[in-house]
Amino acid sequence: MKNHDYILSLCQQLAAQGAEPTVAMIRNKAHRPLAIPEVIAVLKRWKQDPQAQSSTTLAPVETATDSKPSQTCLENRVTELEAQVEALTKAVAALTKAQ
Repeated sequence: MKNHDYILSLCQQLAAQGAEPTVAMIRNKAHRPLAIPEVIAVLKRWKQDPQAQSSTTLAPVETATDSKPSQTCLENRVTELEAQVEALTKAVAALTKAQ
């Protein structure tokens, strides 16, 4: 399944569960790494037409608790989170300094 279709499927799943899909929710639910710009683009399109279907038949996304993300996926996620923490720390320091 292409990333676009996969992200769209995740949006629909989250909406079916009564949640408003967000970039963070989609990336956390995904079982493979997804690029933030791609998630944002698909999410924007989905919000314009939540009933839209992809060009291919959507396969259900695994939700079994025993399926684990790969080690590489987890390492990539940790690296991304570390970068976010560093950027936020710098932003807080800059705001504190400006006061």
